Amino acid sequence: MEKELRIGEEMIPYTLKVSSRAKRVSIVIRKGGKVSVTMPKRAKESDVMRFVEEKADWVVKKVKEYQMMPVLIREELSPTLLKQQKAQALILVNEKLKLFNAIYGYTYGKVTIKNHTTLWGSCSRKGNLNFNIKLASLPEKLLEYVVVHELCHLREFNHGKGFWNLVEKTIPDHKECRSELRKLGRMF
Repeated sequence: MEKELRIGEEMIPYTLKVSSRAKRVSIVIRKGGKVSVTMPKRAKESDVMRFVEEKADWVVKKVKEYQMMPVLIREELSPTLLKQQKAQALILVNEKLKLFNAIYGYTYGKVTIKNHTTLWGSCSRKGNLNFNIKLASLPEKLLEYVVVHELCHLREFNHGKGFWNLVEKTIPDHKECRSELRKLGRMF
């Protein structure tokens, strides 16, 4: 059901969903900056409303963060723009692969750009590398992190200590990069 949250003079619409599987109230900012609140079936709506009001500042902050994101991350792309963005992303990714693989020296297969909705990149067991089309609109530092992350999976197909040591070899601030990507990832 559709609801509204008043914050000062501003009204922020949100969707309230009741879930038999939810254990607690949760608030998520979805694609398009839409606010979604999920509540357990047994919760009182008055308690949920109080919770949403308590989190109002956080909601406003996250909606504004979404609005500040590059358009190519937060918006759907037309077929023409999608094709152009895919070509640009492939050029950027290949440049970074060449740069970082000069350090690592791994062998990889096919490099593909996809319009993922939840992944920034992936590495197959065959050594094929897939990257998100939206990488082209990220800051260079985050693009480099994703490329190095997938490149290191060619050696360590996990997220263990050995893997992170490989990533740290060229991206010493990988934890901060990962945190930034997680923030962006929740938005698309």
